[in-house]
Amino acid sequence: MGEHIGPMSDAVADALGHAAGALETPVATYAPTDDGLDVAVGHATNLSEAPDGAELIDLPTVEAVCGVHLGPMATIQESRQKMHRWIHEAGGRVHKPDPTGSNRRSRVALIPPRAEWETKGATMIGILNRLVDEIEQCLHDHDDLDVDGLAQSSGTTGYHARRMFSSLAGMSVSEYVRRRRMTVAAADVIGGEDLLTIAVRYGYGSTEAFGRAFRAVHGTSHGDVRRDGGPLRSQPLLRFRLTVEGSAPMDARITARPAFRLIGHAARVPLIHEGVNPHIQRHIAALPVSEHDRLKQLSSTEPAGLLQVSADVDPDYAEGSELTYLHGVAVEVATDVPGDLDVIEVGAGEWVVFRTSGPHPAALQEAYAASATEWFPANPWRLCPGPSIVSVLDRAPDFSTATCELWFPIERA
Repeated sequence: MGEHIGPMSDAVADALGHAAGALETPVATYAPTDDGLDVAVGHATNLSEAPDGAELIDLPTVEAVCGVHLGPMATIQESRQKMHRWIHEAGGRVHKPDPTGSNRRSRVALIPPRAEWETKGATMIGILNRLVDEIEQCLHDHDDLDVDGLAQSSGTTGYHARRMFSSLAGMSVSEYVRRRRMTVAAADVIGGEDLLTIAVRYGYGSTEAFGRAFRAVHGTSHGDVRRDGGPLRSQPLLRFRLTVEGSAPMDARITARPAFRLIGHAARVPLIHEGVNPHIQRHIAALPVSEHDRLKQLSSTEPAGLLQVSADVDPDYAEGSELTYLHGVAVEVATDVPGDLDVIEVGAGEWVVFRTSGPHPAALQEAYAASATEWFPANPWRLCPGPSIVSVLDRAPDFSTATCELWFPIERA
C-alpha cells in the first residue's frame, strides 16, 4: 500500500495548488474490497464543500487512536497491522462504515473511553507497576494490600498478576512486601520511637515477632541498628520496564483439551525458585527403573511421555511454600488407574504449549522466563489455576540435551 500512497498524495497536492507532498495535514483512508483496498488520499479539512476537482469524504464522529509511522512509505502496512493489534489488545475494535454511504472509504479505529482502556486494556507491565505503587501506598497508610481487587480492576486476575510478578521480579509479592515493609521500618527504628509501637504499626503483635522479621531482611537485630545505625539491607523500589526482545520466535501452540487425569507418584515438596530442587530429585531417584517403564506404558493421551507435574502451587508463589510434585503420565478420564498410583484430576480447558530443544535444563528455564517476559504480554491470554506440566519428548542418555514441552493452563484475558 505504501508505494501507492506517496504518488497519490503528490497528485492531490498538485491538484489543490500545493507543492508536491506539501499538504497541511495529509490523510490516507482505506477500506478492504474484494480485490484489494479502496484508498483515498487527501488532507483533513473543515470545509463544508469540496474544491473543484476534489471529493469531500465525511468521517463519522468517533473516539480514535492515532499512531505515528516513522520510516519509508513502503513499510507503512507493517505499522497499520501493529496498530490493529494494539487496538485489539486495548479492548477496542476497528469501525467498519456503511459501504454504500458517503464515508465508504473510511476505516476508523474505535476504542473504549480512556478511563476504561487504561484498566481493561492495561499491559501487564503497567499492572505490575500499579501494584508496586499500591504496595507503597499501603505501607504509607498501614493498610492491607488487596492484590485480587487491584488485579480485577485492571482486567486480569490475582493469580495471573502474582505469577507474572514472581516470574519477572524473582520474588513473590508477599516477599517483596515484607522486604519493603522492613526497609521503611528501619527509619522508624533508627528514630528512637518505642519498639512496640513500631511493631504494631507494621502489623506485628510483639517486638519479638517484629525483630525476627527485621533480622530476616536486614541480617541484624533492630537493637543493633538502633545503636549503630546499621548495617541495613534495603529493598529498592521495584519498577518494571518493557525491553525490546522477541527477535527469536517462540514455538508455542494453543490447544483445547477435554478433561484428563495425571497419574503417578506424588509428593509434597517445598518450592525452590533457583537451581535444582533436591527434594524432587530424591523423590524421582527413589523410583525403580521398572516403574518409569510401567508409567510410560500407561500413558494414553496428551501431554505425552513421562511428565513432571507441579500442582497446588501457592498463589503467591512464595519460596519455601509447599506444592504437589507428581512424576507420572496423562491418561483419559475413563482409564482404570492402578491402586498404588496417585491421581490429579484435570478439568477441560485451554492450554498454551511451549516446545523447547537444546541444553537441559537451560532451554526449559529460558522458556519459563520468556513465557512471562515475552509471550503473555504479547498475547490475549492469561494463566489460570491448574497444574503446570513438563513433558520430556526426547533426551540424550545423560540428559545434557532434551526436547520438552511446557504446558500451562490458560484463559482469555
